[in-house]
Amino acid sequence: MIFPANRTLLAAAITGLTLATLLAAGPIRAQTESRETQPSQRVVLIGSLELEDTTHTLIRAVEAQLSDLPVEFAVEWVDRIPENLSAEVDEARAITVRTDALAVFWCDLSRADEVYLYLSNAEQSRILVRRLDTGEKGVRFESLAVIVRSVIDAMLRGGRIGIELGDPAPPPTVAYETPAQVKTWSGEEPAPDDPGRSERDFLLGLQVGYALSGHSSRVPVTHGVDLRLSLVTRVGFEAFAGYVVRLPIAITDRDISIDIETHPAFLGAGWIFAFGRLGVGGGAEVILDFTVQSTRQVATSTAVPRDHRDLIFAAAPYLAGTCELFEDRLALRLQLEVHFVFNPVRYVAEELGDERVVHEPWPIVPVGVIEMVFLI
Repeated sequence: MIFPANRTLLAAAITGLTLATLLAAGPIRAQTESRETQPSQRVVLIGSLELEDTTHTLIRAVEAQLSDLPVEFAVEWVDRIPENLSAEVDEARAITVRTDALAVFWCDLSRADEVYLYLSNAEQSRILVRRLDTGEKGVRFESLAVIVRSVIDAMLRGGRIGIELGDPAPPPTVAYETPAQVKTWSGEEPAPDDPGRSERDFLLGLQVGYALSGHSSRVPVTHGVDLRLSLVTRVGFEAFAGYVVRLPIAITDRDISIDIETHPAFLGAGWIFAFGRLGVGGGAEVILDFTVQSTRQVATSTAVPRDHRDLIFAAAPYLAGTCELFEDRLALRLQLEVHFVFNPVRYVAEELGDERVVHEPWPIVPVGVIEMVFLI
């Protein structure tokens, strides 16, 4: 049983506790609202159109890492990132002034064995340089994104980054020719390195594989070895030339036996779009097939075409898929083609005044090729 005096004390205690709770919640709510209304600062990535596909992979990784920070992430596209540090810093300073960014960063993604991350602050007086060794592309970009996040988070808290650049005007006597020289520069002008294969804008490929081709109703499939040389650029364009080694085709029709040798050579070009280690694309090629027909056996009452040679013209669209086994070294390629033959040759025999079709190749021929690609 609660006495009146005790009830009065209890009511006073409840009222005091309620007021204390409201007073404590006020600053907490104010802090939350202040954080939510804190203006976002801009972080800018300088992206190279030369490596657009690769840069988009990095963009996705950075967007995910910065999603919970009060920053606005933007990309400034340039045709090509300069090849020396002084010019790169000038570019970053110009973008910082134009966009009023908290920080501007860019990456040298042209090297297969290592990747460099450069980040400049809004005061344009300090720069951070980080180097990552070779790894899986996705893991490598995720690591870059984690570094960017940690640096931006520190800058938002008032931290400082990297090394002092000194006078905003770049010193004319110090030239950094490549990222590798930035890493090892010790006060003396470094000697330029020989350009490595990973810095080239293209790669050469030697492709060897198995070709399965349709031919005719009498010979549904033919087998061959596909040999080709290719040039592949880092933006995905490819051009190639090649030849298919095929076994002779033997046709027997009652008393007639004919051998047909085919010698197809081709030129083609297309695009391959990379998604990590996988790639898909397509293109077109032109085929010139030099064929030789010879009759091995014929009855005296049958007239067949004499031995002759023909040049067959064809065009073919193709779809291709690739799987990179070793980066810039070895890949597996699957290609599907449809050959449209412009001047197919029919093989006809005459017997007692009647014509008989001995062999009639298809005017539309499906072809499949699976091959290894050795990159040089």
